[in-house]
Amino acid sequence: MTMSSKGMRLRRAGFIMGIVILASAFWIIQHWRADRAAKSLADGKQFLKERRSELAEQALAEYLKFAPNDANAILLWAEAIIDGKQRPAKEAASLACEALQQIPDSSPYGAEARMREGRLTLFVLLQPEKAERLLLQSRQLDADSMDVHFLLWKLYDLTERFAYAEEHFWNTYELSPESMKTQRLVEWYLSQFSTNSSNAAIDRLLGFLPPEMQTSDTVLKARLDGFVLAEPESALALTAKAAFLLQLRDRDAAGKLLDAAEAKTGSLTNEFFLATKIGYLLDLGKLKEAETLFNQWNAGRDSHLYYRTTARIRQLCQRDDRGAVDAYNKALEIWPGPMDWSGMHLKAQSLSRIGDRSGAEQVRVRAKEVELLMEPEVHKKFWEAIRSIDTPENMQRFEDFYGKLGREKETSAWRSRREALTGK
Repeated sequence: MTMSSKGMRLRRAGFIMGIVILASAFWIIQHWRADRAAKSLADGKQFLKERRSELAEQALAEYLKFAPNDANAILLWAEAIIDGKQRPAKEAASLACEALQQIPDSSPYGAEARMREGRLTLFVLLQPEKAERLLLQSRQLDADSMDVHFLLWKLYDLTERFAYAEEHFWNTYELSPESMKTQRLVEWYLSQFSTNSSNAAIDRLLGFLPPEMQTSDTVLKARLDGFVLAEPESALALTAKAAFLLQLRDRDAAGKLLDAAEAKTGSLTNEFFLATKIGYLLDLGKLKEAETLFNQWNAGRDSHLYYRTTARIRQLCQRDDRGAVDAYNKALEIWPGPMDWSGMHLKAQSLSRIGDRSGAEQVRVRAKEVELLMEPEVHKKFWEAIRSIDTPENMQRFEDFYGKLGREKETSAWRSRREALTGK
């Protein structure tokens, strides 16, 4: 064997040995990194349990250097950021949302990520329109998420869109554990008949209602101002504040907000804006403007708001009382139609004009019955019942009330809770 061939074999052996050593070193380093990452993940989870949020954030950030696409770890890291005290709330929420956006819808954690984004966007960043998009996106990914339905229910209440809440309440109710169902029905009653009170805990959470104070219109206005300030380009936020001001009879201020809302992107596909602006114009007697805007309706057409608006347009602008009655019939079937005694009176007017005096009188009688059910003295008894709701007698009060209102679903639910309590 020549010296040159022997040297070549030695070099080849050295090269192979080098590769083996490098591969071994790489394996050792990777194994060490994996062990270290696993420890960081375990530490992060433990720190979260112990509410040591800053340490949890650090440990989870270390783990995410090793596994940046681990969706569960991103959820945990975002949770640590929110639980921590080292940042202002809005800064923490923005940072957490940015992290959650890294989890795609296709991930098994996609629905959870969108739900958490929506919750932070609503309750911390005060951006209801963006929050609604995120929550609806989460619902598409997981239609059986109690959290999503609960948040949508509350979002609609917080933005003066009570007519939208029913679907999400019933989904929340059905998905709630048995031990929570009675309390859910109490929350729904407050949502239907004392919405400000039902939102009081959230307004305290948002910082608009001091602990020692009761809720008021001032608190509600402050919340809606907060939404407009945080989401100035939102037709929803502007319309919500305008709807509230219309309840206070402040039409001039409401009109300016509605004009501003109409100029925003998407306003003509937002049925809440359309119904509110058209109602405002009708109340001012601007019938042509109202009908022109109604003819541009490019939103949902199967809701209480749509049918009630249609009925008023037919009644006031088109002088089509038969068509108005048909629309009122549909509007009064959909919540909050069953308690809309003023809508019943409007329907009675159209019935009278088409010569159905008997039908008109029947509707007026029903309108008066419903109006009396809305009296403060009636609901004072329910507030008293809520304080000790787990008695058959108090549950029976709610069952009877909803029966008189013609709400079979609530009547049945209260009956079910009473029977579960008594065993009968």
